[in-house]
Amino acid sequence: MEFDYEAGGLLKVNYSEKLVTLVKDARAIGEHGFPLDKRIMQIVDQAKKFYKEGVILKQIANFYNSMGS
Repeated sequence: MEFDYEAGGLLKVNYSEKLVTLVKDARAIGEHGFPLDKRIMQIVDQAKKFYKEGVILKQIANFYNSMGS
């Protein structure tokens, strides 16, 4: 999370798109009936937690950024 001073001091949340890709790909593979290794599922479960936190932070940033307008 950082302030984007070039955009007027708006709060900006950064997280890797690779995180989103990992969660979506794991979901798609599972929906096609392919089993995922236990170690991979542990990583995906951890990634889901980070993803959820990122979504919440984005909501907070959007609320903060809308307060000035």
